Amino acid sequence: MSAKKKKAGSGEIVRFSFENENLYRKVCGINDSKIRELEKNLSVTIIPRGNMLLLSGQKENVEGAVIFLTKLQENFLKRPDKDSFDSFDLNYIIKKDKDTPSVHKFAENRQSGTHSPVI
Repeated sequence: MSAKKKKAGSGEIVRFSFENENLYRKVCGINDSKIRELEKNLSVTIIPRGNMLLLSGQKENVEGAVIFLTKLQENFLKRPDKDSFDSFDLNYIIKKDKDTPSVHKFAENRQSGTHSPVI
């Protein structure tokens, strides 16, 4: 994973690159169908480019999205036998890292009726 920061107006833009192209495809979904759900859950704007995501929004939300995506990627790389992600995997990340602000916020958004995507 690599993340490069750039300030834009009152927000921040970060490029998040995936180490694994399969995970990138799963995160984005067919025709980027899962991006909108991630945007809602992470409170950032996401633009897919190549094997990376451009994340923009308020600094704390963008930083939180990077932390969440990093944890998602770490979980994926530890489990090469898995060919997809589902709610169980997201719940695992949430429980494991519930004290991390971005993960805590993601969990709150899921509980408030914004459902997370099945990746």
